[in-house]
Amino acid sequence: MLKIAITGNIASGKSVVESILNEKGIDVFDSDKASHDIMSFDASAISEIKDLLSKYDVLDSNGDLSREKIGKIVFANKGLLKGLESIIHPRIFKLLKDYFESKKDDKYLFASVPVLYEANMSHYFDKVLLIAADDDIRLDRLIKRNNFSVEYAKTRIESQIPQEEKIKLADYVIYNNGSLDQLKSDVESFLTDLY
Repeated sequence: MLKIAITGNIASGKSVVESILNEKGIDVFDSDKASHDIMSFDASAISEIKDLLSKYDVLDSNGDLSREKIGKIVFANKGLLKGLESIIHPRIFKLLKDYFESKKDDKYLFASVPVLYEANMSHYFDKVLLIAADDDIRLDRLIKRNNFSVEYAKTRIESQIPQEEKIKLADYVIYNNGSLDQLKSDVESFLTDLY
């Protein structure tokens, strides 16, 4: 069993690569989805997050945690970001271990982990595939896709380890500066080399 992490900085195209793999019938553990689920359904995590951010308005109109509000708070405060990660990351680790256990007979296992290096999770994997894109392209995607202001988009980009450092650490790199067809072709080449 070869465990492969898919990572990359915000707006690099990780979720697109994940969907390309899914279209090919390749299952991918999605740590972003796991994080969403934890913040939506894990009562103890929700309680801890509410305690951590008790001084702030973090609820949506339904009384649930608002990821958008929480994001704006924690990405402007490194201490709160660390606190949030200390609640979420151990739970993601557990779900990831359960996933590995449930798929232990598979030859290759893929997991999408955006903050692989920030969360010190690379040791869980045998290989790392980094999706990279130029900073100005990622900034433009964030502003258009997420409706972020330029300032907030830059804050989100700067909250992660610089892409150049991750490129040195990764086993494979796919650059996503071009078209979807180009990205699909590059993913095909990666899979051909892997298999």
